Amino acid sequence: SDTSAVDFAAFREAVGLLPAATKLEEWLERHAIRARAKALAIEYLDKAFNPLEERLGKDEKTQWVRQVGEKLRRAYE
Repeated sequence: SDTSAVDFAAFREAVGLLPAATKLEEWLERHAIRARAKALAIEYLDKAFNPLEERLGKDEKTQWVRQVGEKLRRAYE
């Protein structure tokens, strides 16, 4: 679509201004890239850790798996 072409042109312009990052940061914020990336990262973590936790069970020997998963999830908040 035209909007996509305009957005891509604005992105290319912002990248062309690097190392000055102001325009690129504005573009990233306007398109909610960071928020979407965080949401996807958490979704992928859940998809990876939930089956692992279910398979390993809930005993103390596997508590470290849950702790690692929780630390990673918090890192994306």
